[in-house]
Amino acid sequence: MGASFTNCQVRSVDGTACIKAVAGVVHLRALVTSAKNGWTTVYDEKSESQDMDELRRVAKGLSTKLATDVFAFMLHDSDVFIYMLYQKGKLVDQFNSQPDYFGPVPATERKRWTGDFKKLLRLAPKGISLPKIQKALGKNSLFHDDLVTTFAPVMGMDAERAGTGFKYVQESSHSFQVVHGRGHSPNDAALTDAVQRGDLAAVRELLKKGASPNASDRFGKSLLVSALMSRKEEIASALLDAGADPFLPTDGDAIWAAAAHGHRDILARLLREPSEKLKASASVALPSAVLAGRPEIAKDLLDAGANPNAASESGQTPLMTACFRGPEVMIEILSQRKDRTFPGHEKNDWKGMAKTLIAAGANVNAQDKNGITALMLAKATGQQETVAMLLEAGADPNLEPTGETFAKLAKILGAQSVGDQSPHSTGAISSDQAPAKPTTSSLGDVHLNPKVREALLQHLRKNRSDKKKR
Repeated sequence: MGASFTNCQVRSVDGTACIKAVAGVVHLRALVTSAKNGWTTVYDEKSESQDMDELRRVAKGLSTKLATDVFAFMLHDSDVFIYMLYQKGKLVDQFNSQPDYFGPVPATERKRWTGDFKKLLRLAPKGISLPKIQKALGKNSLFHDDLVTTFAPVMGMDAERAGTGFKYVQESSHSFQVVHGRGHSPNDAALTDAVQRGDLAAVRELLKKGASPNASDRFGKSLLVSALMSRKEEIASALLDAGADPFLPTDGDAIWAAAAHGHRDILARLLREPSEKLKASASVALPSAVLAGRPEIAKDLLDAGANPNAASESGQTPLMTACFRGPEVMIEILSQRKDRTFPGHEKNDWKGMAKTLIAAGANVNAQDKNGITALMLAKATGQQETVAMLLEAGADPNLEPTGETFAKLAKILGAQSVGDQSPHSTGAISSDQAPAKPTTSSLGDVHLNPKVREALLQHLRKNRSDKKKR
């Protein structure tokens, strides 16, 4: 992993005005330097999570309030350097060192991010020419941190200040001004830090002092969700004791976090008071519990009112996930060996998971957008007992998939052809048969859970890249 950070370079020497503007723009905290060579650096906590929209908002807001020029800098994983220049609140130029880093982009989009360096000359120190700016940003560097620290001095900025971000500065000794956004108190900020480092005593003390248990971290997650995701159950309990709202944020709340990360005791506490809101949240959490192979947690959610037939946008149901055996299939494909699981983890009871879902009313004949059913997936992944259970529950062996997606999946898994869907056929992979070796192109066309597919594709691409290097 390379370095990742954001900062804003503000064309201002008025420290008081700059601090006032920062306080009115940022959502959490920011660190503000003194002016140097006419530039003041602002390190915003929230945009540090590589939130481009937030970085734009902060830079534009500061440029508008101060009626000045503001550069927004972002470095991503030492691979991509981006700047956006705002003049009195208007975006006037932008540059991206690798516009196609996350995938191919149209020529028009690439052109938008090439940078119009002539517009920078008015901000550069006396004697700086256009070729010098072009050379700084055209440098062929393995690590694009170099682009930041080369470009900054050309524009008269301090290279050290420009080449870092909130997190790195906060972890070091500094004398910069800490500025809190509106509604975000120093106690809230201290509570966020205490949760992050796992300091239970400090968390309890700050909550007593009035810090909000519903504060959020720089990624927009509630502190309760953050604690659950980092397996800090005692801190999660302390936040709940202080009145933390388990339904924040709406796109990944505490019910989901407890279910996905195996905190059954905390989950039991969250499921005590039935409500329509709880049912909806439990339904969102159910697929994650199933994907993680936790039948006992899945049952808790189902007992709380989770919908066993809640489908994703692609039509995939929790029962289909169980019959695909969650991430275990990915491990088998990558290792080219059957019955593999994650190191240090016991083999999951996928049959038990499917049984739990069926008992709760899961539709055994539901089909996703490619016509794939749970029965087809159970056959393709060699779950003979689950196949028999599905058939007994009324699964229709005569349903057929649409298109070629399932045929490709079956080929990758080394299972028998999709044409044999008789009740007596299990479709199991024999003990001496390794799955067919997949390619990244074939896997890209197969309809898998998006998280599983993306992890698999990344791993395969990395392996292919490593082999080329060798």
